Amino acid sequence: MTKRLSPQRALQYRPFCIRISQYLRAETGEELLLPEEDRRGFTKVCL
Repeated sequence: MTKRLSPQRALQYRPFCIRISQYLRAETGEELLLPEEDRRGFTKVCL
């Protein structure tokens, strides 16, 4: 199952943002795939 994470929701996971996909996979057993635009926004949020 694939989940989408909005930039607003990404803020909740800020400490894990660089490796959020791996973090959520470990927490939920589900892989998270971010659309390209979300990944760019993620990088800005996290750095």
